[in-house]
Amino acid sequence: MVPKINAKTISQAAAKAAPDPELDLLVREDDFSVRVERSDDPRFWVRVERETGDSIVVTDYNAGSRPDQELAAGVALALRTLRRPLDKVIFRDMFPLGMEGPDLPVKMIQATEALKKICLHIAAETGQEVASFNLEPRRGKLDAIAVFR
Repeated sequence: MVPKINAKTISQAAAKAAPDPELDLLVREDDFSVRVERSDDPRFWVRVERETGDSIVVTDYNAGSRPDQELAAGVALALRTLRRPLDKVIFRDMFPLGMEGPDLPVKMIQATEALKKICLHIAAETGQEVASFNLEPRRGKLDAIAVFR
C-alpha cells in the first residue's frame, strides 16, 4: 500500500515564502531541478535534475528523521513533477561522504536495499516494473541505475 502524502507544487518565487504548515511535502521548481522538502525536517530533501537526456538524474535524496517510505514518496513526487517518461533513473553518489571505512560493505548493502525499495515504490505508483537495477562506479563514486518498463 502506497501512503498518501499531502503535497503542493509551488513556483520558484513562491518558494521564498514560508511553507504552509498543513502540508507534509513541498515541491520547489526552478530551471535546473525539482526539489521536494519537508517544512518540519530541514534534513529531508530530494533533488532531481531537469536535464533533457535519456535518463532522469536524482542528485540528492535524504530521509532526514522521516521514515524511508516518506523518502520514497518524495522521490516519486519529484519524478512525477518532471512530467517525463520514466525509463531510466540514475541515483548519483550513493555515498556522499565517500566510499571508505571498514563498514563499507554493510553500508553498501543497506543503501542498495533502500534504493531498491524506493524504485519498487516508484514502479507501483506509475504502474510500471523495475526491469533492472545496477550499481555503476563513476569517478570514484558509486551510482545506482534503475530501468523501468
